[in-house]
Amino acid sequence: MSFVYLTGRVDSACEPSHNRCAGLAVTMAYFLTACSSLVPIDRSLLSTPGFLPAINAPLDLCEAAVTDQQSRAVVPMQKPGYLQAFNDPAFGARIIRITNARTGDVIKPLYNTIQTWNADESLMLLFRRSATGSDYQLLDGRSYQPVRNLNIQAADLEEVFWSRHDPNRLFYVSGAASSESQFLSYNVVTGRRSLIRNFSPQCRTGSVARGGSDIYMQSMDDDLFGFRCEAPDGGYNLMSYRISTDELNVVKAGEGNLWDSWRAPMPSPSGQSMWLQGDIIDPQFSAIIHQLDLANPGEHGDIGLDHTGRDTLFQTVFDPSPRGCNAATDQGVGHLSM
Repeated sequence: MSFVYLTGRVDSACEPSHNRCAGLAVTMAYFLTACSSLVPIDRSLLSTPGFLPAINAPLDLCEAAVTDQQSRAVVPMQKPGYLQAFNDPAFGARIIRITNARTGDVIKPLYNTIQTWNADESLMLLFRRSATGSDYQLLDGRSYQPVRNLNIQAADLEEVFWSRHDPNRLFYVSGAASSESQFLSYNVVTGRRSLIRNFSPQCRTGSVARGGSDIYMQSMDDDLFGFRCEAPDGGYNLMSYRISTDELNVVKAGEGNLWDSWRAPMPSPSGQSMWLQGDIIDPQFSAIIHQLDLANPGEHGDIGLDHTGRDTLFQTVFDPSPRGCNAATDQGVGHLSM
């Protein structure tokens, strides 16, 4: 599998935690749910659609090429040739240049919280913008050779999601005028689209369903998604949608709640709760399960699973926690706990 390793220091936690390992300073990890008992994995389930493959996986999250805390100089280097590899002199990582953009073009991953590789890492998805337009490029996930360009028009260029277990499947909301706010499944091999749900009744014409700021991935079983859009009667609708039951829940931002219109509810990996502007809520918007001790819930972060399979928020922290981060040093600024 492909990982990015971060090194730094650990001091304390803002939520009950254990099993700590080194991580990047100014990043915090918050458990979205309480601790729960874990059961051994039935390995035959690993190929079953909907199974959470990361839970209890025997990963050493402390493993890294560099484990000390010494300063390292990042030496300027000349741009390598296309598809050429080199070893980073500071950290020893092997790096490959995988794009060959022309002057003025942009070829990039969609967003740092959006999965670039597919479920088995045989393919990867990049966005390309040029003077003549934009599209999505499919690359071989191991050789990085171009495979094909994808004929999709997403509501937001960053909101195209790989399936967690089907390596040929993408999810996105259409931004095309003829299919506005249609939530689609797309097969990257056959090019076939399938309609999952049409959100047009919940969204004003011209306001397409999307995730807003700091978009995260869907639940690990590809079942729970979160969106927002302008409502036909004014204001903004915040929505959760579960594919397996076709359950759509909608709440107006700012009406009987303190949620603003800029961020959509984002599913936890387990699919049992959602993250919304500092609150952990149930997918039906009926209860706030937990409120995290964060000065600014809108700082950059991501949601994932810790090494025991618990839903966890990893977030950059610049400001002291309002409740003091369990009396931690620096009130939580620059700490990482796991």
